[in-house]
Amino acid sequence: MRKKILPFSILLLALLTITTIHAQQVRTSYFMNGEPLRLNINPALAPTNGFYTIPILQMGMSLSSNVFGTRYFSEIIGNSDDPDFFTSNSFMKNLDPHNYFNFRYDLNIISFGWWKRDAFWNVDIAMRTTADIRFPRQLFDFMKDMRSSENIDWHKQKHNLSGTDATITSYLETGVGYAKPINEKLTIGGKAKFLLGIFNLHANIDQMDIDINLDDVDENIDWSETTPEEVQQMNGHVDLDMHALFNGYCKSFDIIKELDSNEMDDIEYGSFGFSGKGVSFDLGAQYQLNEKINLSLAVTDIGFIKWKDSAHRQVIGAANVHYSCQNDPEAIIDLLGSGEVFNGEAFDQLESYVPEESKSDSCSWLNANIVAGFEYKPIEKISLGLLSTSYLARKSSSELTLSFVYSPVKKINLALSYSMLQSRARSFGFGIGLGRILFIGTDYMWLNNDSKVTNAVVGLTVPLRSRESKQKTTEKKTSSSLNSLI
Repeated sequence: MRKKILPFSILLLALLTITTIHAQQVRTSYFMNGEPLRLNINPALAPTNGFYTIPILQMGMSLSSNVFGTRYFSEIIGNSDDPDFFTSNSFMKNLDPHNYFNFRYDLNIISFGWWKRDAFWNVDIAMRTTADIRFPRQLFDFMKDMRSSENIDWHKQKHNLSGTDATITSYLETGVGYAKPINEKLTIGGKAKFLLGIFNLHANIDQMDIDINLDDVDENIDWSETTPEEVQQMNGHVDLDMHALFNGYCKSFDIIKELDSNEMDDIEYGSFGFSGKGVSFDLGAQYQLNEKINLSLAVTDIGFIKWKDSAHRQVIGAANVHYSCQNDPEAIIDLLGSGEVFNGEAFDQLESYVPEESKSDSCSWLNANIVAGFEYKPIEKISLGLLSTSYLARKSSSELTLSFVYSPVKKINLALSYSMLQSRARSFGFGIGLGRILFIGTDYMWLNNDSKVTNAVVGLTVPLRSRESKQKTTEKKTSSSLNSLI
């Protein structure tokens, strides 16, 4: 079992790839007055009503990539059972030398908010998951060459497949928010959040060099049909030099070492436990410049998680393999014939070990968001907005969103938006808010175009007493008290 580090790392990469799904922060909702969802973008944007969100029935998902768009991704799902698809021209045509995915998935477990006097309070519990994946195009070029085996010079074939990398973080968030009008023009808001880390895992193949030097081999040879005896008649070698690292924090499993060495023996799964804790803050403000113009600014997710040393898990894998035609014909066939670089016989030679000093704590910062909004209301039922957002991740991104909101009657919001930078003029956004009960929205609507970014949010809430009704009740009680005194 000592060689499990690579399969475990690749399992992580595969899991991220097939679940690739930014936050419950649909920008289209930002200028939809009264919607509770806006608190996730700016804590000063208090809704008109108190609310209670039905548990588990509010979630948000998003994806951004330099290569895989909505149509491209749907093709991957539809062909996921066909290994030849991943070496086809339709898959590889959009690949860059260096490719990446960023995604975030938010699940709102429970949330509620209420007006108390002239301030709005809200409490929520949510699970956040973020991920970042990077891989080189050469990985798929190599697989394509091995599977097709056409017009290849087998005398000098060198492949550098280094740079496959994935990081995934998940944590539970409990937050308390507060928004208060300072005067008729200015409202400020803030939110303090306590974080419980579930896991923070990183898999990296920082070196993978394959050197193929074979003489007297037909350039169109089909290795899957080649016998070991035929390989032994050839001259040359296949060399593999590899180094991989699995590093992270998770209390739900342990890495077992062999009794007499540091070599990895097994992975033992246990009970669930939190692997770290931390804090973060959201800060926001809105300013009513006049009856028609409203300005706003917010910074969210300013914080960190400190991961426990007892949850630290680390394994290093290394291999330096030399295959000769005379001594290792079956291994050469297995590597070159399958075309599946992660399943070749060569990787059975990977030595995985646990470093002596593998226990250490660590601190990771959250990916903060900065938003600035400008809203203009030409008439009561129509709102025009411009929103600037910046997402500060390892691969940071920015967006400018134009919004049009129409409220035909009170408590119904219909919105259209256009995000200028990320969608590359290939999609638009929409939002529907019905009675403060149902919200459905996206910033990047798929119109059979290959947008490189997409997101969506859906939520069901139960509206509670509004600020206006609470004020009327207070005024009525005050009037009754005065009458009774008179």
